[in-house]
Amino acid sequence: MTVRSTPSSFRTTALAALAGAVFALYLFVADMAIPAPSHAQGHYNIGNALVGALFFSYAPFTAALSPLVAMAMYGTYAYMALAQRRRAGLALLALHYGFAALVTAPFYLHRSPDLIADTSDQFIRLAAQPGTALFVFAPFVIANVWYVLRMLRQPAFSTR
Repeated sequence: MTVRSTPSSFRTTALAALAGAVFALYLFVADMAIPAPSHAQGHYNIGNALVGALFFSYAPFTAALSPLVAMAMYGTYAYMALAQRRRAGLALLALHYGFAALVTAPFYLHRSPDLIADTSDQFIRLAAQPGTALFVFAPFVIANVWYVLRMLRQPAFSTR
């Protein structure tokens, strides 16, 4: 087993932490850019809970720390990709989407019975704003495709 040199490890960790923090902040802004349902009033009716569940998975359950948890989560993703940790990286991705689909989204749907109708209304309004729709979803889709492709290009039986 080889040990990586300290400067390279430090650089990978620093780049991953920066990428994770920037990407998490982008996702918060992207989620808030989704227009409120047409019947909603007020400042706090921004974003969409189901999109937030997809973007942040388990982070919303950490209350006030969710921005930091999201930054750490996406920093860990970036580290797994940059450090070429295939198994752990794919397991982390499965955990993220599994938790989002099986816990976070059902929790939001239970808490807000009108969420499906609100989401439909928001997506209709978002479709009328293609630039905003691209801003909200394109970087997320591109990052996920890059991550999966990078993970799948790694050797299947690596010591990492």
